Amino acid sequence: MLANGQRGSLTETRLEDDASYSTTLITYTYDSLNRLIVENYDSSLTGLDYLTEYHYDIVGNRLEKTTLFENSEYEKISYQFNDLDQLFSNTKELFSAIDQLTLLETETTSQPRSTVGYVGELIDVGLGMINSRARYYNPVTGLFTQRDTFQGNFRYPQSLHKYAYTHNNPINAIDPTGLYSLGSALTANFEFMITYLYFKAYYAFLWP
Repeated sequence: MLANGQRGSLTETRLEDDASYSTTLITYTYDSLNRLIVENYDSSLTGLDYLTEYHYDIVGNRLEKTTLFENSEYEKISYQFNDLDQLFSNTKELFSAIDQLTLLETETTSQPRSTVGYVGELIDVGLGMINSRARYYNPVTGLFTQRDTFQGNFRYPQSLHKYAYTHNNPINAIDPTGLYSLGSALTANFEFMITYLYFKAYYAFLWP
């Protein structure tokens, strides 16, 4: 490990339990975030050496694993994640190492998908959408799939959008029913109370 806490490159030496007491060297290389990016397997016994590389997305999910074997095969595993960064499937492809394009075989494995989505709402796995009771929410487009029955308030232009979720402000508001933004409702109530207290104090001053 380096002085700054990064792993850098590590080498593991294995003494195989065979008549020749052969050794296997496995070298691991890490990036600046201590994520494994290269694994080099060198065995003097089996001769089945390989080089594996790992690729990640911006949040650290492993997107791809590629392995080049000495037996002229190239394996590629791709990982698919949902909007909550949960792994739901991976695809394994085996290519000819000559051009790394000739597909020899492919296999896709599905992982159990969580039925709990954003802010704890239930996911309809069959539709791939979130059930917000009055309407369904599409996490891909970021919009509801049905029109809002509320006509909107001209004081809040965002409320005039018939399909937007929480007036396009999902960080500060939620929509527990599919009918209104809870954050917006709280804001409206707060403004009402401020206005009410202002006029109450004003008239109390005029007519004590």
